Amino acid sequence: MNKSAPESELVSIKPLRDLRVRKPNGQVLKTEGESVVWSAYWRRRELEGDIECVKTKVKTGRAPLAPPSTLETATE
Repeated sequence: MNKSAPESELVSIKPLRDLRVRKPNGQVLKTEGESVVWSAYWRRRELEGDIECVKTKVKTGRAPLAPPSTLETATE
């Protein structure tokens, strides 16, 4: 990922090199990966080369904004 995701953002991660990576609660991270709340704990695992970020999920429930070219203007 090369840059830190903001704290409390949901991020999909998976272990590298078939490692067994423990989550903060002691359970093992699934080998196919899973979504976790990004924290300093996961940043340290990333810096140590234990995990990789697969994709980032947006936590907000808002719909994305439409590009200006698709907005209709009212003319009378």
